[in-house]
Amino acid sequence: MKRIIIGFSLIIMIFSFYGVSAWASSPDSEESLTDAIYAPSPSRQKFEKLPSNETGVLPAPSFPKTMVVVNNGENSFVKVKVQPNKRSKTVGKIYGSLTGIEVLRSGKDYSFVRARDYDTGKIVEGYIPKNLLKTVHPRQDWGILVVISEQKIYIYKNNSLVKSCIVSTGIAKIGAGTPTGTYLIGSRGKSFYSPKYGQGGWNWIRFNHGYLFHSVPFDKHGKLIQAEAKKLGSQASHGCVRLSLEDSKWLYYNIPKGTPVIIQDQIPVEFEQKISPPLKTVVKINGNKQQYDPAPIKDGGVYAVPLRKFIDSIKGELGDWDPDKRAITVKAADVSIEVTVGSKVAKVNGKEIDMPLEPKIINGTMYIPLRFIAESFGCEVSFIRSGNEKSGILETVDINSPIQPADKFKFPEAGNRGK
Repeated sequence: MKRIIIGFSLIIMIFSFYGVSAWASSPDSEESLTDAIYAPSPSRQKFEKLPSNETGVLPAPSFPKTMVVVNNGENSFVKVKVQPNKRSKTVGKIYGSLTGIEVLRSGKDYSFVRARDYDTGKIVEGYIPKNLLKTVHPRQDWGILVVISEQKIYIYKNNSLVKSCIVSTGIAKIGAGTPTGTYLIGSRGKSFYSPKYGQGGWNWIRFNHGYLFHSVPFDKHGKLIQAEAKKLGSQASHGCVRLSLEDSKWLYYNIPKGTPVIIQDQIPVEFEQKISPPLKTVVKINGNKQQYDPAPIKDGGVYAVPLRKFIDSIKGELGDWDPDKRAITVKAADVSIEVTVGSKVAKVNGKEIDMPLEPKIINGTMYIPLRFIAESFGCEVSFIRSGNEKSGILETVDINSPIQPADKFKFPEAGNRGK
């Protein structure tokens, strides 16, 4: 009996030393966390107000004072129904007490709501029993803004920007994008490991069931995967928001539970107008400066480039312009993309993908969202801002392209090619 007690005590000491935390997630979430490996706990970091590394101060968004969420645990879901009865068809499901829900109207027993379906990532509308919803009050001292187009996270304390850092969100082009919306910070743990993906992470913090903030990945031996760490600043995850190890520690030890989180595709236009605009923009592909005439534009925080110029610079091909559909197909290597003027929906190898900005024609030139078109062709994209308001601000868009000249992609000879 004495040996059993000693053995049990040793097991407790081992778990305490390594600080392991595991939880079950749905198969569709980024990581299956039921088999956590034992990773050393990071050292404790206390909050220090850090100077913003922004050349212009990004104002705090309007973080919610109240939110409607599911009246249940973080890992329990409710079904959204077409009609206000439980036998009606299900149009979506929403997990737990962390996801913001918009109530459009309420009846006696049901509320008609709008929310993002967990499985598909699409916005759905339908009915949820009123007793399965509740109103909560997020913290008002802290707030987090994630901007997917910038691949950055902005952290506010008392409406002042105290920290911003580069992240990696989900890969939208394979249907694993990070869901936009309003969420709350939930539970957290020191580490997890997913046998399915062969990756784990430190310092995870939940904001929507299987969607987490966490460090760049490590392998089954607890060793940092350098190839994944180098992807910071570009979409790389299965939906979670990755940070550097140091930044993930900072979040883990400083951001309290109940902090509101806003995730959006781009910086709102009204915010962009309050930031000192860049005086010069440079696009580099594999280190070579590109000469685009006309120059790239920035629309609501999203960079767009002349389509023909960009395709030429990565040795791609343009197809024929369809004047009826106002659409054109472009190809590089083994990727084919069809885009339509005025539509945010593109077809990448036949699969519909949402773009952050619809293509548009300005003075006869078609512009396409830069990050979208580059990452769709397998390029890595990062944004670097340097200088200051006095000396001038330079924004560099650095693109690492793996594309080599491909076999000639044949298009019909007739028709006009897009600019």
